[in-house]
Formats: sequence, structure tokens, C-alpha cells
Amino acid sequence: MKSAIDTSYDNLLSLDESVLHFAGLTAITMRDSGSIETISPALSDVHGWNAENCHDFSISEHLLIPNNLSDKSIFEVANHNQTSKLRIKGPDGSLSEEREFIWKVTPPNGKPGVVVALLQAANPINKKYYFQARNLPGFLHNLSQPLGTIIGRIELLQHQHPNIRGLETLIRVSNTMQNMVHNISSKVNCEGEKGLQAIHLNRLLHEELEFLKSDPFFKHQVEATFEMDRQVPQFNSNYAAFTGVLQECYYLIRSHTERFNRYTMHVTSFRETDKVGFTITFKGQFFPNGQPLPLEITADAETINQQSPIRLDPKFLSHCMKQHQGNLSILGTTENFHLTYEFPLP
Repeated sequence: MKSAIDTSYDNLLSLDESVLHFAGLTAITMRDSGSIETISPALSDVHGWNAENCHDFSISEHLLIPNNLSDKSIFEVANHNQTSKLRIKGPDGSLSEEREFIWKVTPPNGKPGVVVALLQAANPINKKYYFQARNLPGFLHNLSQPLGTIIGRIELLQHQHPNIRGLETLIRVSNTMQNMVHNISSKVNCEGEKGLQAIHLNRLLHEELEFLKSDPFFKHQVEATFEMDRQVPQFNSNYAAFTGVLQECYYLIRSHTERFNRYTMHVTSFRETDKVGFTITFKGQFFPNGQPLPLEITADAETINQQSPIRLDPKFLSHCMKQHQGNLSILGTTENFHLTYEFPLP
């Protein structure tokens, strides 16, 4: 009988870091040899096991035996259970609390045997976010097609009956909706790409700030302006790492605002010899909100962990900055926040 688990090999391999981080899940990839191949997202730690020592992990010694499953293989456990509550034996010999494992396995079609264990975060609602994230690209694609048809029909109606009033408004609003769908679809697809891809920094900044309009505070309380350096060239890098830095820093600044106050935001890009980057200047009235101001951060990927304030995710930000050897500086006061992010031109 077919397992109740989704056994699509392609879906199995599409568990990229952006989805996992968004959902608050950790993925452990196990081979039929009895070892761990990867732990994702990067910098994840599972009861002492991480990317550096995961190859010393023995599925038998550190997972099956501690749970009285020594007579079974990891494939037997995964194929007979959609979820399991298991303890993990750490590299120091200690046992973890019970963790919920969500199993995904490859089908027996000649491909290398793989089991992926998704370790759910303490809050079970994160599994709901995981499935939402997985289905988002398809939802956007399905939304885009009928929306294009509606716009085409209205334009045809306007051409055939030019005296009908109000069609211009319908076309304008529909085009705004189509641009919104295109923006988020482009963002999701680009962040889902693995490895390097062509980066147009000016375009990325503009599209990312358009995406921020999905935050009601940004849309209604922030007036954004741009000043893009046309000398910034296209280069190959990791798209999701840039958006990760932007989003993480935006929500740091956002945490010091008051939701009914008005703010201005000025974004620039720049090129200085062999370096490129961007600046963001927020002006308005800012509040400590549990974190003292002024706030000053100057760090690279290695030192951000020591300097990061409580409202930054240091591991995630460090991982993003490592992708392009970036340097980040933030100066926040009660009157403005200024951020500069620069990195060597690849």
C-alpha cells in the first residue's frame, strides 16, 4: 500500500532554505547508508548536530536505538508513519526531549534512497505556514491567467463601446492588481532559485520595496523615494540573500516605529570602485520599544552574532551576508535610522 506521505521526488528536492526558514522547520536528509547528508537551513542546530558534525551522526546509534527501534531501518520508520515523536541522542551522549518528525521519502524507482525528516518547531501552526509557502507559486500562476483575461475583455469592450464610462478606472485598477501579482510572483520564483543568478540591484531594490506595500504600515504611513546609480552593473549572486538582508533590517527599523506616525524612506544604490551596495534612510520619530536608542551596528557575517540586537535573527542574517561577503552598518536614533550594506563586486 502506498504511504500516506507525499513521495514525489521533485517535491522532496524543492524544500529550499527560504521555504524552511519561512515555515520554521529544519530538514535532515538521510541516506540509506545510515548517515546524515545535510541539515537545512544553514546554521541549523538539532540537539548539538549541525553542518560541521552531521557526518558523524549514526542513524542507528543516535536515533533508532534511543527510541527502541533498533530492529527497524529508517525507511521502515518513515514509510509506516507520517509523523513520529522521537528523541535524538546528541554528540555529547545526552537525549533530547521528544521532537515531532514529519517524514518524506523517495519512491522505490531506482533513485538513491533518501529520507527527509522535517523537525517541526515548538509551535505547530508553523506546519500550516509551510504548506502555504509550498503552494504560493502555483496560486499566483493560477491568479495571473484569469486576471489577464479580465483586462483583455475590458479593453476589448472599451474599443467596441467607447462611450461607456468608467472602463478606464477598471483597466487601471486591474493593471495595478496584475503588477502586484507579477511582483510577488517574481520575488517568490527568484528566491526559490538555487545557486547564483543574474542580479539587477536597482530592479531588485525597487521590486522589494513594492513588495513591502503588502505591509499596511508601509503602504499607508511611509513615503518612499528612490535614487538609483545607473553605474551599478549586473552581476551574479544569490537573490534570496539580498532580500533576506533587506527584510530583516526593515523589520528591525519597523519595530521602533509607531503605527500611526508618518515616516519618509529614501533608498539609494551605489558603486565605489570594486564595491556596490545600497543605503536606506528612514526619518520620523522612533521609540526604544524595549531596545535602547541610539543603536549602532557595524558588522560582517562573522561578527553580526556578537553585535546583533534582540530584534535581529543573527544566524539568518549571518547566512545571508556570507553569500556575498557583505558588510552592514546601522545607526538608529530617535529621529532617523540609516542603513548601509556594501559588498565586493563579484
